[in-house]
Amino acid sequence: MLFVLLLALLLLPSAHGACTTTIASLPYTITTSGNYCINNSFSSVTVPEFEGAITIAAPGVVMDCQGNSIGGRDDIDTYGIYANSSFVSVFNCSVSAFDIGVFLDAANNASIENVTASLNADGFIIDSSGSRISRSYASDNLGTGFYLSSSSTENAIYNSTAKNNLLDGFSSAGSYNTFSQDVSDGNSAGFSQ
Repeated sequence: MLFVLLLALLLLPSAHGACTTTIASLPYTITTSGNYCINNSFSSVTVPEFEGAITIAAPGVVMDCQGNSIGGRDDIDTYGIYANSSFVSVFNCSVSAFDIGVFLDAANNASIENVTASLNADGFIIDSSGSRISRSYASDNLGTGFYLSSSSTENAIYNSTAKNNLLDGFSSAGSYNTFSQDVSDGNSAGFSQ
């Protein structure tokens, strides 16, 4: 009986859902809802202006990088992960060398978990409402680690760290945004609202 229970647990899909589409090359635009993943890291990705190495343009997307990294070429107006649809989830990614590491642009009710944005111009830009960012890390960015724009409302950032960013670790220009159990270390300013 114990063997059957252990076997059943091993066969269950991950908490974020089983990957149904593996992204093999970047840049890549997701236009259909579903569960996506990458199985390897990418470096020196060339991205067109105002697009992402991964662009999420459909609602109901789960993107799991499975611990892999996505590296750009330090080009201006490029994004590591860019989402402009609601109800998206991004997990287990590391993004670097973009203008913005992770950009939620009207991607309301998004979930970002265990994502690292380092060595970008800005780490995370949230221009959305009702989103949550947890267990994420912004370090060594030339601007702000986590920035919530003036039009962002009711977002929550918790259990996240901003370290050694040139400007603010955490900054909110919007309203009703919350920070909880976050750590700011070595930034020009820790928290600003």
